Amino acid sequence: MRLLLDTHVLIWWDAGEPIAPAAARAIQTADQVFVSAASAWELAIKTALGKVVTSRALATVIDENGFIRTARARAPYGRAEHAPRPAS
Repeated sequence: MRLLLDTHVLIWWDAGEPIAPAAARAIQTADQVFVSAASAWELAIKTALGKVVTSRALATVIDENGFIRTARARAPYGRAEHAPRPAS
């Protein structure tokens, strides 16, 4: 089975937060788990706005969990200085 992670599930999974048992089972049993470039974009914006605070790079989270990047899901995660600034 191939699975595309939702951004929130990715954050909760990395933080060790509880997720639905069916979701955890799907992640653990999937043949391939993908993280979208849209998640990198979403995390960069939320980090810049101060809505998400983490200390790990998205690429690290993806690599350490054996997930697969789609396109360019490499944006910093938890490093506001690298995130795009919101338009005024």
